[in-house]
Amino acid sequence: MRGWDRKIALLALAMAAGLAGCADLNSISTGLCGPASSDWDCVKSAPAISSLTHNNNPHRPNLPDGLAKEYDQRVLSLVAADRARRIRQANGIVAGGSSSYSALNSADRKRYRKIGEAGYSLNDRLKLVNRSVNRSENRRYDRRWRIARQVMYLGGKPSPGSAKIFRFSSEQASTAEISFRSIAAEPLQVSGHCDGPAELRRRRSETALTPNRRFSFTVAAGSRNRFANRLSPGKHTQSCSIEVIGGSGYRDHVELKRDDNRLGVDGRYDVCAAPNPQNLAPLERVFFAERWLSQTCVMGRQRAELLADARDGFNAKIEMLLGRRFSDQFLDAGDPMAPIDFSNAPDLDFIYISYLDIKADFTGKVLERLLRFHAGRGTQVRMLVTEILERGKDRTLLETIAADYPNVLIQEFRWLPARGSAYNEQASGLYKTHHIKLLATLSRQKGATRMIIGGRNLHDGFLYKKPLDLSRYPELHTYKGTDGLSLNYYSNYADFDIAIADPKAVKTVVAHFSTVWNRDFETNVSRPFSVQTKGGKARLGARHFISVPYADGKALEDYYVELIDAAQHKIEIVNPYLNPPPAIEAAFERALDRGVKIVIVARINLRGDLGGQFLTELNELFVEKFADRIEMYEYLEPDVVLHSKFFMIDEKLSVIASTNFNHRSFIHDSENGMVFLDPAEYRRYKQVFEDYRAGSRPLTSDVEIPAHYRLLLSSDIVLEAL
Repeated sequence: MRGWDRKIALLALAMAAGLAGCADLNSISTGLCGPASSDWDCVKSAPAISSLTHNNNPHRPNLPDGLAKEYDQRVLSLVAADRARRIRQANGIVAGGSSSYSALNSADRKRYRKIGEAGYSLNDRLKLVNRSVNRSENRRYDRRWRIARQVMYLGGKPSPGSAKIFRFSSEQASTAEISFRSIAAEPLQVSGHCDGPAELRRRRSETALTPNRRFSFTVAAGSRNRFANRLSPGKHTQSCSIEVIGGSGYRDHVELKRDDNRLGVDGRYDVCAAPNPQNLAPLERVFFAERWLSQTCVMGRQRAELLADARDGFNAKIEMLLGRRFSDQFLDAGDPMAPIDFSNAPDLDFIYISYLDIKADFTGKVLERLLRFHAGRGTQVRMLVTEILERGKDRTLLETIAADYPNVLIQEFRWLPARGSAYNEQASGLYKTHHIKLLATLSRQKGATRMIIGGRNLHDGFLYKKPLDLSRYPELHTYKGTDGLSLNYYSNYADFDIAIADPKAVKTVVAHFSTVWNRDFETNVSRPFSVQTKGGKARLGARHFISVPYADGKALEDYYVELIDAAQHKIEIVNPYLNPPPAIEAAFERALDRGVKIVIVARINLRGDLGGQFLTELNELFVEKFADRIEMYEYLEPDVVLHSKFFMIDEKLSVIASTNFNHRSFIHDSENGMVFLDPAEYRRYKQVFEDYRAGSRPLTSDVEIPAHYRLLLSSDIVLEAL
């Protein structure tokens, strides 16, 4: 074995062994509570299942009819399933094992019984509610079922006139907290009062505050401790006023104002009128079906703008925020501080940004400049990224704008495993990521409400063939090629996005994504978005889905299996990662056995991507197994990773999503996508598919995989991590 391969092998073996010696695991596993706390204690500030299910309790929502009751029951079922899973894992028992209940201690047995009363099992197949409706409708959900946490960043540029405004929300929350962090190089003294009751929370203490009682605390220089200082306004508290003072003379004033259901996007759920499944073809039946996967109703036909070219994809995002596209000269220069003309910038009410990560490079810096412009106008900005993939410069880029403009809110996704769970579950906290890709804008200005969905991240590798020299800007990354073995790696990606400008569809998807923004912050459980009833008609159209696999029973995997099983003629796939879970591989086998043609275009050699050597060998294992039965092609553009994600069936149904055909997407990562039941839309995507195939070579099963990789990749822990 070569020296470098030996290092890779040892790294994978460490992962397979559960990363037992990793210090980060200790911080993840102790997460919210002290080391002696049980897992249930770690979520005790959320409403207990017993109180949520009681008919006369303050958390119970207004349930006017059977539809509302059914939807409420499904929310409770998801919460209960997560609580049950955490109790099992904390007790070291396997879900569904015959000894599961007997292995619990007496206290957990009582909790488990209460959970059992909360609703359906996620193994249950949901059925249409027995009520006919003539059209889809949207409603508002008001149960307080979750813990809400927002972060306020201190130490930004002071407001020259009136106080800054920070808007906090307790949407559906039994507990709402504001956590204070600082970008300042000195300690900051915070003092203030609220117009109603509140609590000041520290890691190991709580102080009850009566209305208008003064409070004060110190935020350490550069503090990122999410639990050091937290303010929890009472449910009737509408505002708090704080003053921030530093020893160097720094002074700032911020008003914290309650602002639930911002612009009507929070709290919504939809009622879908679904057709009778007995009257549908198999593929239609899957498209219209009710399931645990969070879905919108069918939104009608959508003609998306196809963004296959890298500059078109980047410029489509720029146009949403700037009202014009950058010239080739601007992009060729690669100067993130070059002058920008804001004269055509639209008047935006809301900007949603959700990506795996946002990098401090040309792409990220230009985006930050555009966001500063809109934040200065008062636009509400929400950004969601994955904490574990952020590096220091990335955090500084985002946190500085949030400190300067409190109307810019940042959430850093971080998943906490159940305390006491097995090492492989503990380790998954290191690689569970937020993988939902969405840029959306809401505006009262005609034509300015738009969204982009697809495979691209906000990273220069999706725009430039080679890394830019940004050394004159030390706060930005100048990437070095490291073969994907550090977060400073650089790969160039060929990718694909779609843009949709139908205001009704955009508002629906934004409301749908708000279920993720307003998730429970201790478990990352999100509520479903829709409930289906009888009375609809089959029609062409599109649906948006959001997957949170560890909280929804791996519903996306079930969905993809159903789609493959419904295929009658042809399945066409473009995807960079070919490591599907066993259930999807088995569905491929069934499709091939019944004569369905499967065509896959991929980039097998992923060296240069993060973990590229492992990913390459995984792809080759798939090629070795299936190339004799599946028509497979390798994309050949030099030094480019094909990163697009197409999934098309029978020339009728198309899925454009963030979803990769690997274990991670179906087991660990949150995902989203648009599903189109529309032959006309398929034909447009088919043209891009054929462009990829034209630049590819046919593959055979004759591949060489080193023996040590075969051994390492036989580990379920390694497979799931990749």
